[in-house]
Amino acid sequence: MEFFNSEFAHQQLSGNHDILCRLLTKFIDDYQNAESEIKEMIAAQNYTSAHLMIHTLKGVSGNLGLERLHQFCKQSEPLARDEHLRSDDVNELSNLIAETAKHINLYINETAHNKVVGHVPKHPAAEPKAVLYEFITKNQFIPFEKLEHLLNSLHAEEEDIQELRASIQILDYEKALAIMEKI
Repeated sequence: MEFFNSEFAHQQLSGNHDILCRLLTKFIDDYQNAESEIKEMIAAQNYTSAHLMIHTLKGVSGNLGLERLHQFCKQSEPLARDEHLRSDDVNELSNLIAETAKHINLYINETAHNKVVGHVPKHPAAEPKAVLYEFITKNQFIPFEKLEHLLNSLHAEEEDIQELRASIQILDYEKALAIMEKI
């Protein structure tokens, strides 16, 4: 059983690599604090929320081919539902999420290098705004380093840059385009 079965994940998304990378990045963002959130839920005796979070994590990890995490969530979900989830279980879940995130980042970094070359306009001196606009309008994945470089190259207010970054990270491209119009 793999941490990340990229072949399965590609099949789930009809081979759309860009969307897969976006979803994987969103997964990391959404679940990087799962351990503390679940521990807080348990401390507050909010077992329904803890169960729902593990149930959701099970579904998301299954759809994205995050096999080990999915299997652990399948086993942990009944424990959470029946209020028997232990601190050790939550720690193990956290370790699995962290290890899964490492595998995801490795995959993204290995595949992004080849993808970025094909995405950048042919003119190496192209305006950062034009490059960013092209990425967004084509719904293409923007590797973190590339996004930061483009954002830092824009001549705009820091507040606009932060709002643009946040919109791109949550895949709200309509809002991102509206912000870019202001810049």
